[in-house]
Amino acid sequence: MSTVAEEQPQTSVFETTIEDAAVEALLEARDKAKASARAVNKKARDADQAAKTALEGLDLGADAPVRIGRFVVTLRHTASRSVQFDTAPGTRLWIKALPEGL
Repeated sequence: MSTVAEEQPQTSVFETTIEDAAVEALLEARDKAKASARAVNKKARDADQAAKTALEGLDLGADAPVRIGRFVVTLRHTASRSVQFDTAPGTRLWIKALPEGL
């Protein structure tokens, strides 16, 4: 009698599995919300870039506000600077979804 091994995706030799339907449902909801947010954020980034590209062709002057409809646009120049900072110790938690069916 032979047995067939069932294929399971494994991300690490030290991987363990936790069976918790409530936590899994929360992770699924998180993944769906993040996908929706990515789509909305991409749309906002594209709209922002289109508006900024259109503004590049206008004579905005320097440091003087310009009114365009209900918007006030000001072009300010900033000098370069050096930035240095320290971080506090902490923990990080990464969550990654495996492809469907795995």
